[in-house]
Amino acid sequence: MSDFFYDFYNFPEGIDTMSDKYRDHAESYKILIDLLLKDQVQEKPLRSERDILPILSFIHHYIELMLKAITLKKGKQFITIHNLKNLLSDIEDLTLSGESNSFIDLLHSLDPEGKGFRYPTDKNMDENFVNDNPTMKKGVSLSTITSGFTHIKKDLEEEYSKE
Repeated sequence: MSDFFYDFYNFPEGIDTMSDKYRDHAESYKILIDLLLKDQVQEKPLRSERDILPILSFIHHYIELMLKAITLKKGKQFITIHNLKNLLSDIEDLTLSGESNSFIDLLHSLDPEGKGFRYPTDKNMDENFVNDNPTMKKGVSLSTITSGFTHIKKDLEEEYSKE
């Protein structure tokens, strides 16, 4: 494998606006998520049930970046939070499919701020994912994650592409 130098200070040609920069950043996450989900679909044995958490964290962050890109493209200032439902409600005239809305609801019900996907505990050292949340008890299937991500990335890309 040849070595490659990553120049973090420059964006690809044509990416000049801040909304395009957020979308470009999201695109990098989308590429990685697609690779990770493809790897999981090939039925490789999991080391732990928690192996899905980094993928969910990347999905959460991808959606967050895209919602912020759309907000900027509409000429608004986005709110600097990580809660997808709040970010979503801040964007007027956003059209998402029922599947995409359900997927965001699922992610929100599991981890509203996306922090539990990244850390085993909160700031008080209380463990994440050990409470009586019905969604957590029920769990989530890989097919639900894959399907939800397929719908949300399609909808967000279409929304971003609107004039």
